[in-house]
Amino acid sequence: MTYSNTMLWEAQVSATAGGTVGLLHLAEGEEGRVVLTEARIKRLLNEVEALARNESLALVLVTGGAKTFCLGADLSALRTGTLADTERYLHAGQALIDYLSMLPVPTVAAVGGLALGGGFEVALACDLRWAHRRAVFALPETRDKLIPAWGATFALTRELPGACAWELLLGSRIGALAAQQRGLVGRIFSGPNFSEQAWAAAQELALLGGEVTRALKSIWRCAHKEAARDRERTAFMALLKENESCP
Repeated sequence: MTYSNTMLWEAQVSATAGGTVGLLHLAEGEEGRVVLTEARIKRLLNEVEALARNESLALVLVTGGAKTFCLGADLSALRTGTLADTERYLHAGQALIDYLSMLPVPTVAAVGGLALGGGFEVALACDLRWAHRRAVFALPETRDKLIPAWGATFALTRELPGACAWELLLGSRIGALAAQQRGLVGRIFSGPNFSEQAWAAAQELALLGGEVTRALKSIWRCAHKEAARDRERTAFMALLKENESCP
Protein backbone atom coordinates (compact mmCIF):
# COMPACT_ATOMS: atom_id res chain seq x y z
CA MET A 1 0.00 0.00 0.00
CA THR A 2 1.31 3.48 -0.80
CA TYR A 3 0.72 6.66 1.14
CA SER A 4 0.27 10.14 -0.20
CA ASN A 5 1.91 12.93 1.79
CA THR A 6 -1.49 14.11 2.96
CA MET A 7 -2.46 10.67 4.26
CA LEU A 8 0.89 10.29 5.97
CA TRP A 9 0.81 13.61 7.77
CA GLU A 10 -2.76 13.18 8.96
CA ALA A 11 -1.92 9.91 10.75
CA GLN A 12 -0.25 10.51 14.10
CA VAL A 13 0.01 6.79 14.89
CA SER A 14 -0.01 3.79 12.55
CA ALA A 15 -0.25 0.20 13.79
CA THR A 16 1.87 -2.69 12.51
CA ALA A 17 1.87 -6.37 13.41
CA GLY A 18 4.62 -5.81 15.98
CA GLY A 19 4.11 -2.30 17.33
CA THR A 20 2.99 1.15 16.30
CA VAL A 21 4.79 4.03 14.61
CA GLY A 22 4.19 7.51 15.97
CA LEU A 23 4.54 10.55 13.72
CA LEU A 24 5.84 13.97 14.69
CA HIS A 25 5.48 16.38 11.76
CA LEU A 26 7.43 19.62 12.12
CA ALA A 27 5.73 21.47 9.29
CA GLU A 28 2.41 23.27 9.44
CA GLY A 29 1.68 21.97 5.92
CA GLU A 30 3.37 19.82 3.35
CA GLU A 31 5.22 22.51 1.42
CA GLY A 32 6.93 25.82 2.00
CA ARG A 33 9.33 27.06 4.66
CA VAL A 34 9.40 24.94 7.79
CA VAL A 35 10.27 27.29 10.64
CA LEU A 36 9.95 26.58 14.35
CA THR A 37 7.97 29.53 15.63
CA GLU A 38 7.29 29.68 19.35
CA ALA A 39 3.63 28.77 18.77
CA ARG A 40 4.65 25.77 16.64
CA ILE A 41 7.15 24.62 19.27
CA LYS A 42 4.43 24.68 21.94
CA ARG A 43 2.15 22.56 19.77
CA LEU A 44 4.99 20.12 19.07
CA LEU A 45 5.70 19.85 22.80
CA ASN A 46 2.09 18.79 23.36
CA GLU A 47 2.39 16.23 20.56
CA VAL A 48 5.63 14.81 21.97
CA GLU A 49 4.04 14.51 25.42
CA ALA A 50 1.13 12.60 23.88
CA LEU A 51 3.55 10.26 22.09
CA ALA A 52 5.45 9.69 25.34
CA ARG A 53 2.24 8.53 27.03
CA ASN A 54 1.40 6.08 24.24
CA GLU A 55 2.63 2.73 25.54
CA SER A 56 1.87 0.95 22.27
CA LEU A 57 4.58 2.80 20.34
CA ALA A 58 7.64 1.01 19.01
CA LEU A 59 9.11 3.93 17.07
CA VAL A 60 8.60 7.62 16.33
CA LEU A 61 9.26 9.10 12.88
CA VAL A 62 10.04 12.84 12.78
CA THR A 63 9.32 14.50 9.44
CA GLY A 64 9.53 17.96 7.90
CA GLY A 65 8.41 19.48 4.65
CA ALA A 66 8.52 17.77 1.29
CA LYS A 67 11.87 19.30 0.31
CA THR A 68 12.87 21.17 3.47
CA PHE A 69 13.14 19.25 6.72
CA CYS A 70 13.34 22.34 8.91
CA LEU A 71 15.03 25.74 8.66
CA GLY A 72 15.23 26.11 12.43
CA ALA A 73 14.45 29.09 14.59
CA ASP A 74 12.19 32.00 13.72
CA LEU A 75 14.90 34.61 13.11
CA SER A 76 12.41 37.45 12.61
CA ALA A 77 11.06 36.86 16.12
CA LEU A 78 14.59 36.77 17.54
CA ARG A 79 15.48 40.07 15.87
CA THR A 80 12.32 41.94 16.90
CA GLY A 81 11.58 40.49 20.33
CA THR A 82 12.86 41.62 23.72
CA LEU A 83 15.62 39.79 25.56
CA ALA A 84 12.95 38.23 27.78
CA ASP A 85 11.04 37.07 24.68
CA THR A 86 14.21 35.56 23.23
CA GLU A 87 15.08 33.75 26.44
CA ARG A 88 11.57 32.31 26.69
CA TYR A 89 11.74 31.20 23.06
CA LEU A 90 15.14 29.53 23.54
CA HIS A 91 13.87 27.68 26.62
CA ALA A 92 10.89 26.41 24.63
CA GLY A 93 13.19 25.11 21.88
CA GLN A 94 15.48 23.45 24.40
CA ALA A 95 12.48 21.79 26.01
CA LEU A 96 11.41 20.38 22.65
CA ILE A 97 14.89 18.93 22.08
CA ASP A 98 14.94 17.44 25.60
CA TYR A 99 11.46 15.95 25.34
CA LEU A 100 12.26 14.46 21.95
CA SER A 101 15.53 12.91 23.11
CA MET A 102 13.86 11.45 26.20
CA LEU A 103 11.07 9.62 24.37
CA PRO A 104 11.13 5.99 25.54
CA VAL A 105 11.25 4.59 22.01
CA PRO A 106 13.78 5.10 19.19
CA THR A 107 13.25 8.24 17.15
CA VAL A 108 14.10 8.62 13.45
CA ALA A 109 14.49 11.97 11.70
CA ALA A 110 13.46 11.62 8.05
CA VAL A 111 15.40 14.46 6.43
CA GLY A 112 14.23 15.11 2.89
CA GLY A 113 16.07 18.37 2.24
CA LEU A 114 17.59 21.26 4.17
CA ALA A 115 18.12 20.79 7.90
CA LEU A 116 19.50 24.10 9.13
CA GLY A 117 20.17 25.52 12.57
CA GLY A 118 17.48 24.40 14.98
CA GLY A 119 16.19 22.00 12.34
CA PHE A 120 19.57 20.25 12.34
CA GLU A 121 19.44 20.20 16.14
CA VAL A 122 16.03 18.50 16.05
CA ALA A 123 17.54 15.84 13.79
CA LEU A 124 20.49 15.46 16.18
CA ALA A 125 18.07 14.92 19.07
CA CYS A 126 16.78 11.82 17.27
CA ASP A 127 18.43 8.43 17.64
CA LEU A 128 18.64 7.84 13.89
CA ARG A 129 18.74 10.07 10.85
CA TRP A 130 17.57 8.88 7.43
CA ALA A 131 18.06 11.22 4.51
CA HIS A 132 17.25 11.79 0.88
CA ARG A 133 20.32 12.16 -1.31
CA ARG A 134 19.56 15.88 -1.70
CA ALA A 135 19.58 16.53 2.06
CA VAL A 136 21.99 19.10 3.50
CA PHE A 137 22.84 19.72 7.15
CA ALA A 138 24.30 22.98 8.47
CA LEU A 139 24.50 25.33 11.44
CA PRO A 140 24.57 28.85 9.96
CA GLU A 141 24.28 30.66 13.31
CA THR A 142 27.94 31.75 13.33
CA ARG A 143 27.29 33.94 10.27
CA ASP A 144 24.99 36.00 12.50
CA LYS A 145 27.65 36.09 15.27
CA LEU A 146 25.66 33.54 17.26
CA ILE A 147 26.12 29.90 18.24
CA PRO A 148 23.68 26.96 18.23
CA ALA A 149 21.50 27.11 21.33
CA TRP A 150 19.49 23.88 21.18
CA GLY A 151 22.14 21.26 21.86
CA ALA A 152 24.31 21.00 18.73
CA THR A 153 27.52 21.97 20.51
CA PHE A 154 27.55 18.75 22.52
CA ALA A 155 25.42 16.54 20.27
CA LEU A 156 27.91 16.85 17.40
CA THR A 157 30.85 15.95 19.63
CA ARG A 158 28.95 12.78 20.54
CA GLU A 159 28.11 11.86 16.95
CA LEU A 160 31.23 12.88 15.01
CA PRO A 161 35.04 13.04 15.26
CA GLY A 162 36.29 16.32 16.67
CA ALA A 163 37.53 17.92 13.45
CA CYS A 164 34.31 17.22 11.56
CA ALA A 165 32.19 18.42 14.48
CA TRP A 166 34.18 21.65 14.64
CA GLU A 167 33.80 22.29 10.90
CA LEU A 168 30.03 22.03 11.23
CA LEU A 169 29.90 24.15 14.37
CA LEU A 170 31.85 26.84 12.51
CA GLY A 171 29.31 26.92 9.70
CA SER A 172 30.33 24.31 7.11
CA ARG A 173 27.63 22.36 5.32
CA ILE A 174 27.56 18.58 4.90
CA GLY A 175 25.55 16.64 2.33
CA ALA A 176 23.71 13.40 2.91
CA LEU A 177 26.34 11.08 1.41
CA ALA A 178 29.21 12.68 3.32
CA ALA A 179 27.11 12.59 6.49
CA GLN A 180 26.50 8.88 5.99
CA GLN A 181 30.22 8.23 5.49
CA ARG A 182 30.91 9.92 8.84
CA GLY A 183 28.16 8.05 10.67
CA LEU A 184 25.81 11.00 11.11
CA VAL A 185 23.19 9.51 8.76
CA GLY A 186 22.09 5.89 8.58
CA ARG A 187 20.04 5.18 5.48
CA ILE A 188 20.08 7.14 2.23
CA PHE A 189 17.05 7.20 -0.06
CA SER A 190 16.64 8.50 -3.60
CA GLY A 191 13.75 9.07 -5.96
CA PRO A 192 10.60 11.18 -5.66
CA ASN A 193 8.82 9.23 -2.88
CA PHE A 194 11.06 9.86 0.12
CA SER A 195 8.21 10.22 2.62
CA GLU A 196 6.67 6.91 1.55
CA GLN A 197 10.05 5.15 1.66
CA ALA A 198 10.82 6.44 5.15
CA TRP A 199 7.33 5.56 6.37
CA ALA A 200 7.62 2.00 5.02
CA ALA A 201 11.06 1.58 6.60
CA ALA A 202 9.75 2.83 9.95
CA GLN A 203 6.87 0.37 9.84
CA GLU A 204 9.34 -2.43 9.09
CA LEU A 205 11.38 -1.55 12.19
CA ALA A 206 8.22 -1.39 14.29
CA LEU A 207 7.66 -5.07 13.53
CA LEU A 208 10.40 -5.75 16.10
CA GLY A 209 7.85 -4.79 18.74
CA GLY A 210 7.79 -2.11 21.41
CA GLU A 211 9.29 -4.35 24.09
CA VAL A 212 12.50 -4.74 22.08
CA THR A 213 12.81 -1.14 20.87
CA ARG A 214 12.05 0.30 24.33
CA ALA A 215 14.63 -1.97 25.96
CA LEU A 216 17.28 -0.90 23.46
CA LYS A 217 16.43 2.79 23.91
CA SER A 218 16.66 2.51 27.69
CA ILE A 219 20.13 1.01 27.49
CA TRP A 220 21.37 3.30 24.73
CA ARG A 221 20.52 6.43 26.69
CA CYS A 222 22.18 5.18 29.87
CA ALA A 223 25.12 7.46 30.66
CA HIS A 224 27.23 5.06 32.72
CA LYS A 225 28.66 1.88 31.24
CA GLU A 226 28.19 -0.22 34.38
CA ALA A 227 24.58 0.86 34.73
CA ALA A 228 24.12 0.20 31.01
CA ARG A 229 25.43 -3.35 31.46
CA ASP A 230 22.96 -3.90 34.30
CA ARG A 231 20.08 -2.56 32.22
CA GLU A 232 21.17 -4.63 29.24
CA ARG A 233 21.21 -7.82 31.27
CA THR A 234 17.90 -7.05 32.99
CA ALA A 235 16.19 -6.18 29.71
CA PHE A 236 17.58 -9.28 27.99
CA MET A 237 16.29 -11.57 30.74
CA ALA A 238 12.88 -9.88 30.72
CA LEU A 239 12.56 -10.31 26.97
CA LEU A 240 13.77 -13.91 27.19
CA LYS A 241 11.17 -14.74 29.83
CA GLU A 242 8.44 -13.08 27.77
CA ASN A 243 9.45 -15.03 24.66
CA GLU A 244 9.42 -18.30 26.61
CA SER A 245 5.92 -17.56 27.90
CA CYS A 246 4.57 -17.09 24.37
CA PRO A 247 2.87 -20.14 22.83
